Amino acid sequence: MSGTYKNSKSIFPSVLLLFLTLNFSSCVSRLERPALSGFIVDENKKPIAGCKVGETVTAADGSFHLKEIRYRKFFIPEMFMLEAPPVMVSETIEKPGYQKSELKLFQTFGGGQKKGAKLDMGTIVLKFEKDKK
Repeated sequence: MSGTYKNSKSIFPSVLLLFLTLNFSSCVSRLERPALSGFIVDENKKPIAGCKVGETVTAADGSFHLKEIRYRKFFIPEMFMLEAPPVMVSETIEKPGYQKSELKLFQTFGGGQKKGAKLDMGTIVLKFEKDKK
């Protein structure tokens, strides 16, 4: 009887390791937002430094970079969907003296992109704020 108990004790760590391995490998990585980069300029094509773009601020040359954001989902429910989820991005662009703008992006099946997804948003022009009289 004690031999059976001893064997079950030695199997437990192996079963636990197998369970944890299967649990973590059953997750898939999904893209919430690709890395976004670009330039913010005014109507005269001059770079706007210190402009807030999402959670970052533009550099002296008007450039910005937003990091890629990913999340993990369990594989089994994702398997039944048979397609990658869409990616919808909306980041506010604002600086005092300029009209507020928004950076918007929609990709139908973008959530299935591999790690390291990047997108160059090019040059975005902010309009000067009109005087309110």
